[in-house]
Amino acid sequence: MNKVYLMGKIYNLENEVGNAGKVVTRFELETKKLVGFGKKDAITYDIIPCDIRGKKATYIYEKCREGTKVTLWGRLDLDKENHLSIAVDEIEII
Repeated sequence: MNKVYLMGKIYNLENEVGNAGKVVTRFELETKKLVGFGKKDAITYDIIPCDIRGKKATYIYEKCREGTKVTLWGRLDLDKENHLSIAVDEIEII
């Protein structure tokens, strides 16, 4: 499993209770990516779906709002249809 470190803003924050009463917080992370070289640099934005479970999920849901900046460590995950998502291990509000 590949681990990544990302920074970005949280959007579409949702909270739900999953199997066995575990809390799951889902959100989309908007990250900035610099593309190109020299004078033709362009900034593009990627939207990546993320989820976080357990006690940290409740804390993030209570403290974060749309546009809150965060840094996170997570595990990349590809589903059967090759959609990228991130299972968050550690997250910190900036």
